[in-house]
Amino acid sequence: MKTADWPYDADQHDPLTALRIPVTGTHPGHTYTACFDRDSEARPTDTEAQQIASFIEEYQEHYFGNGRWRRIQQAKPFDMDCYTTHTLEDKWLACVQEAEGGHLEWTGERNKASGTPLLRYREKYYTAAAVAFRRRMGRDPVGQAKAECGMHQCVEPSHVEDELGRDRLREQLRYLLGKGERPARCRRDHDQAEHGRLQPNGVAYCKACHDLNRTADLNAVEVES
Repeated sequence: MKTADWPYDADQHDPLTALRIPVTGTHPGHTYTACFDRDSEARPTDTEAQQIASFIEEYQEHYFGNGRWRRIQQAKPFDMDCYTTHTLEDKWLACVQEAEGGHLEWTGERNKASGTPLLRYREKYYTAAAVAFRRRMGRDPVGQAKAECGMHQCVEPSHVEDELGRDRLREQLRYLLGKGERPARCRRDHDQAEHGRLQPNGVAYCKACHDLNRTADLNAVEVES
């Protein structure tokens, strides 16, 4: 029974509650990760109860990692299933926290190799920066979305740009610095409308040449080794 101190439809004093397993009716009033029907003719054995508890723990860890949403759940007697009831942006909001200077830090899952902030939603991975960009612009980013504010892996939406936004900002900086228009073609005659890029300081470079030079450097290393 719900009370002011117990706002759940699960039985407060059932032994399974200690294992974070809610014992409810056939139509639970909350989106519990897993629950047990109080009207069932059979009760789970101790081993079965431990298996249910282990499933709940593994489910939460798999989908929510150690981010803010997981910590919110751990402060409650039961785990709720954000995966089925919240949007991608809701999950994103649960994994950010304010930082000095108007930035947002990511508290959720990260790519183990690169450290890139990630979140998993309905069996798909998204970068936190891409979701931040979509919150601000209402569309998916073109190319890679990343912060342009100087803070590494900031996910404040107003600080995140996609490839088009970065080019626009760097083009503006180029004009302010008096560098003028980018050349139409590079020294190797690559069309800069297709291959032209700008560094953060507004200096123009050719991505096709950059890729060729990188390949040549890698080949040189292989020959030397």
